[in-house]
Amino acid sequence: MANSIFEATGLLMLNKVTPVIKAFFGCFNLDENYPDNGKFYIAESSETASPVWNDIMNSVSDLVHDLGLTIQDEREDIMQNLLQALVVHFGLEGDEVLENFIENSDFNSDSNANVHDLFWLCCRFNDGHDLQAIEWEGCWHCDKLKLNEFGGYGLYASRNLDIESNSPGFLDSARSIDSAIAAGDLDKASIFVKKIMDTLIESISDKNARNAIAEKIGYVLA
Repeated sequence: MANSIFEATGLLMLNKVTPVIKAFFGCFNLDENYPDNGKFYIAESSETASPVWNDIMNSVSDLVHDLGLTIQDEREDIMQNLLQALVVHFGLEGDEVLENFIENSDFNSDSNANVHDLFWLCCRFNDGHDLQAIEWEGCWHCDKLKLNEFGGYGLYASRNLDIESNSPGFLDSARSIDSAIAAGDLDKASIFVKKIMDTLIESISDKNARNAIAEKIGYVLA
């Protein structure tokens, strides 16, 4: 029987490690002393189970208790209740995007916790950490050399950009472009290339910057 494994390392770029950062990223082997200078190590290892939402829930529950907060909105999902308590604590009532995220996310206790979601939540719940960005590089591999059991994943998220990619997606795009060119369908090949560029453009948070860069790219390619 083949065993598939995913492992990853990354960096949190922030001012200092605070209780919020510990609560949301402590399960990811957070190192408060390495490499320092505003960058702090996180990892997911095959030696320990991948953090699931239940792990995050327990640490966030401790945070809510330490802050002396009370659960005001008794929802069926415990994690939703805890996050709602933090919403009130940080004065974020009325943040429709955050409320929608909490209401519609699946915090199934056995589901793997997503570092992208944790980064996004920490940016909202700023207790002085001033989290600016996250870098996350991972790979999945197998103890047998089987096809489709190896690959890589990368994430960079900040207040300006939100980009993620993986090697299967890259290969799919490459195959599509190559097939279109081989078939002499350059219009179709152009569409595939444009999809890649559109994804990059859409990763830019600021609408004005996004539009300006798209315009400049159009000028360069003209």
